[in-house]
Amino acid sequence: MFVFWWQGRGILTLLIVVAAAIVIGMIADSAHLPSWTPLFWAALLLVAAPINWLVGARLNAKRRGFAPPATLLRRFFYRAPHKFMSLPMESWSILMVIAAVGLALQSALIR
Repeated sequence: MFVFWWQGRGILTLLIVVAAAIVIGMIADSAHLPSWTPLFWAALLLVAAPINWLVGARLNAKRRGFAPPATLLRRFFYRAPHKFMSLPMESWSILMVIAAVGLALQSALIR
């Protein structure tokens, strides 16, 4: 069983990943490519990450204000109004890219 929690419109992070899975899955099936492999998940996360970043950054822009954050850590961990699992929406995009790179490396090293 999975437990997800969100604040504000943070659920959009999960919905963006699900929508990317549907689109990438349809493309893989129509092109007769193998789906649900590590490379499939890497492509899915690399598609979802920039979309999630743009949506999350736009939704949380008012909370950050116009002043640039003092540190990189404050850029990714702040009191955002739209969070998914206690992290601002756009912070999940970094985790998606890290996971995608890991999955691509795993797929390359297994072969």
